Amino acid sequence: FTITQPTALTATQSQVNVACNGGTNASATVVTTGGTGAYTYAWSPSGGTASTATGLAAGAYSVLITDANGCTLTKSFTITQPTALTATQSQVNVSCFNGSNASATVVATGGTGAYTYNWTPGNPTGDGTATATGLTAGTWSVAITDANGCTITKTFTITQPVVLAATAAQTNTATCVESTNGGATVTVTGGTLPYTYLWDNAVTTAANTSLSVGTHTVNVTDFQGCTTTATVVIGFSDTVAPVPTVANLPNITAQCTVTSANVPVPAATDNCIGTVAVTSNASFPITLQGTTVITWTYTDVNGNVTTQNQNVVIDDTTAPVPTVANLPAISMQCDVQTTDIPVPTATDNCSGTLTATTTDPLTYTALGAYTITWTYNDGNGNTTTQTQSVTVTESAINAVTFTGATYIYNTAAQGISVANLPAGASVNYTIAPDTGLGNAAINVGTYTVTAVVTPAADAPNCDPVTLTATITIDKAEQQIIFDPLPLKHLESDPDFQLTAYATSGLPVYYTYTFTAPNPPATVSASGWVDMLTSGLVQITAHQDGNANYLPAASVVQPLQIDSNDSTIHAINIDGTEYTSPQQNTYYLMACENTANTVTVMIYTEANATVDQGHEFTINTPAPGIYEQSVTVTSQDGTTTNTYNITVERMFPFFDIAVQKFDNVLMANNNPQTNGGYSFVAYQWFKNGTLISTKQYFSEGPTNNDLLDPEAEYYLKLTTVEGDVLQTCIGHVTLEHNYRLSVTPNPATAGRMITVTVDFPASELENMQIDIFDLLGRRVHTANTGQRITEIQLPETIQAATYIVMCTTPNYQKTFKIIVSE
Repeated sequence: FTITQPTALTATQSQVNVACNGGTNASATVVTTGGTGAYTYAWSPSGGTASTATGLAAGAYSVLITDANGCTLTKSFTITQPTALTATQSQVNVSCFNGSNASATVVATGGTGAYTYNWTPGNPTGDGTATATGLTAGTWSVAITDANGCTITKTFTITQPVVLAATAAQTNTATCVESTNGGATVTVTGGTLPYTYLWDNAVTTAANTSLSVGTHTVNVTDFQGCTTTATVVIGFSDTVAPVPTVANLPNITAQCTVTSANVPVPAATDNCIGTVAVTSNASFPITLQGTTVITWTYTDVNGNVTTQNQNVVIDDTTAPVPTVANLPAISMQCDVQTTDIPVPTATDNCSGTLTATTTDPLTYTALGAYTITWTYNDGNGNTTTQTQSVTVTESAINAVTFTGATYIYNTAAQGISVANLPAGASVNYTIAPDTGLGNAAINVGTYTVTAVVTPAADAPNCDPVTLTATITIDKAEQQIIFDPLPLKHLESDPDFQLTAYATSGLPVYYTYTFTAPNPPATVSASGWVDMLTSGLVQITAHQDGNANYLPAASVVQPLQIDSNDSTIHAINIDGTEYTSPQQNTYYLMACENTANTVTVMIYTEANATVDQGHEFTINTPAPGIYEQSVTVTSQDGTTTNTYNITVERMFPFFDIAVQKFDNVLMANNNPQTNGGYSFVAYQWFKNGTLISTKQYFSEGPTNNDLLDPEAEYYLKLTTVEGDVLQTCIGHVTLEHNYRLSVTPNPATAGRMITVTVDFPASELENMQIDIFDLLGRRVHTANTGQRITEIQLPETIQAATYIVMCTTPNYQKTFKIIVSE
């Protein structure tokens, strides 16, 4: 016997230690070889039963490995961890209230360097380093992370002193406004002691006794350099009244008036500097006869008052003097009223201008001469008298006359005026019906003019005179000027505005007539001509007159419009319209259209001629392409255009397409059976997608590759002449006809032939294909289970006629082919 033993049970070991102190993310792994597999594992004190123990904390571990024979092996591991990540911290607090000059620092140890730092909140200056600066009062934190992703967070509370505040108060007032003996003291709270002081007069103590009157400022600085400011207002106190410079003021005398300029303002002195204000109770000018007492008041800048009296004496002894030494005589037409007699005046040394008074009536209505006696009294006991003559004469407007007139309308105002109007007299005209022109009219009619004659300004007391006369204005004649119209060309000349006018200036309107079925142009009543087609239009200009003009004779001018348009505007083929067609128009007849003609309608400029007529038919007796050229000649005979119309009548699908078996469609290229066509190119479409460019289309080589009865098939064919024809859409019907076909035929030696059969699938399971020559000798044999089979002819086969035979258990079909070299 030969006794064997397994190889020694061994294991290699590897471990991943704890990343962070106190963590449980370590692992230990053994890879076992030898012994007799499979192996089992038992980790101690923990770790599970797999070859890898995970979730381990720092410490000692072992694994017992046992193979299938119960052989064991023990491996030990010591899992380590880094020292704990710790940090010491220090800080510098804010020095002044609301400041931002604090800082915080951490010094990290332990863990696994290097360290990263993230300060919050926000991103303060120094974020990412061990020190953050520019901090405000509040709570700040820093997250410290070592290279293993272990993290600790330290928090700082940054403090700040209480806000530094100061108030200043006055302790005593100054003696006078100019004094500097006022006192004040400042009281400070908050900040950091001790404080220093600086007043605006350089005093550096909290109390200041050398302040002037007004507002003063003191700056306070604490131990940290924080500053604040306080202000105080220093007043003053004065109780001594001013003393008059002159003890007894002299009297002021005058005849009539004393003004402020006649009275010197007295003065007084005061113990404090500053102006002494001097006021009085006097109301200037003083004109009251007799004695008036003025009381003067002296007030210093601090409100102390002294008073003093002064007498003003006024006495008038002079009589008034008339302004005009000899008053002018008054002479008026019709009468003299009080308002016509200016009241004379006199000049008084005291009262100024005086108005005379009289006991005479001052109203004189009868013709004749009168005398007025005037008296002037100054009110102070002094009087003067004066006389004036008055004469009443007859009115001068009684000689005015007013005569009517007759005129022909001429667009201008025509009127009448009074005669013998005295110099200075005025006349006011009104007219009925009203024209707004007073004594004139413009429009045709009969008008009554009323003239009211007003006397001249020197006869204001005479009444106006009213006279009437008649103006008659008859209608005027007028004529229409309508020049002959030039020949217009429809394509090159724009629509235009007629310019006929009436000599009266009244608006002309137009009418038009034409003999064509449709108007060559339309003419608006205002004369805008919109040219539509060639032709002749008779345009008539009218002016029917109005209230001022008789009707004008109408004027007729012919408008001839020529056209050189030989284009087709639209073609309509059996109801399908082509607007602004190109030179070649293609029309595809619908498959359901069984008619043998199509109707073509040509739309051109109205008087253009079409060689085929504006409506004609194109015969389409059979599928194919039919062409018709059309020549259009413009109305003026200067241009022609030739257009080509192509009509295609599609083939019924199965007139060209032949269904072979249930999976092949073949194009009929035999002119004797397809209507006389020879094709050179083919395009098969299924549901609008191109599927083949061969003469035939096959759904595939297997028995299950059948034509789709639900699909839409159609075929495009190119003739030897280059025309591209197409079929209507066709749908196939599946049916087995047990037919056999071979393509190509003739075939070529050494090339492939395709054998297609239309047998049921059950017959295809054991079908044999044989090729015989005409002597019955087999030249090739093959077995197949497909409807379509490709066979390569032998290179050595002779050019001749051969029989292809397909044999199944129940059927046998033959097909002749020709093989060429």
